[in-house]
Amino acid sequence: MRRRNNGSSCFCQAAKRTGRGGCNETETNEPPGWCIYVAVALVAVGCYLNALDCDFVHDDIPAVVRNRDVIGKASWSSVLNDDFWGTPMESINSHKSYRPFTTLTFR
Repeated sequence: MRRRNNGSSCFCQAAKRTGRGGCNETETNEPPGWCIYVAVALVAVGCYLNALDCDFVHDDIPAVVRNRDVIGKASWSSVLNDDFWGTPMESINSHKSYRPFTTLTFR
């Protein structure tokens, strides 16, 4: 049994009648592709929303809170010469984890 159109037609049906095309014959009633991206973004934001009021923990304290490169007490050039933790790369205490872009994003 065919379903009758009650006067309102979708864009695809109207385009087929006017000969413009633009829609696939296999279209279903799926949501548009951008809806999926919005749903994923909302879930991601929802998961981390409760963490915005929290303090730093574990390695965040030496990497962000006490890092002279991050808090702005060191020069911009020191970001390129220091490791991720703010220790000069040539120091024996350096972890040799060179991530200047990450350090700059914390600044």
